[in-house]
Amino acid sequence: MNEQSGSSNNAGVQRPEDENLGFAANLMYGLQHVLTMYGGIVAVPLIVAEAAGMSAADAGLLVRVCRILCKRTIHRRRKPAYP
Repeated sequence: MNEQSGSSNNAGVQRPEDENLGFAANLMYGLQHVLTMYGGIVAVPLIVAEAAGMSAADAGLLVRVCRILCKRTIHRRRKPAYP
């Protein structure tokens, strides 16, 4: 095998994950990430409520319960029972 194979061929190439996008682009990507996570939390109870034929008030209650459960799951301070 050639001694120069490997990292020496890619010495001047910058990997995409090491690229610096700047403050504005990072802020926009962060906002997109937060909105996508929130949409994932809210979409499931809305779909379930529609399929179950619940009223708008019941669907709102289901969304609030899911938000509370997700917040408590994320912010709990004790270790989970499973590794």
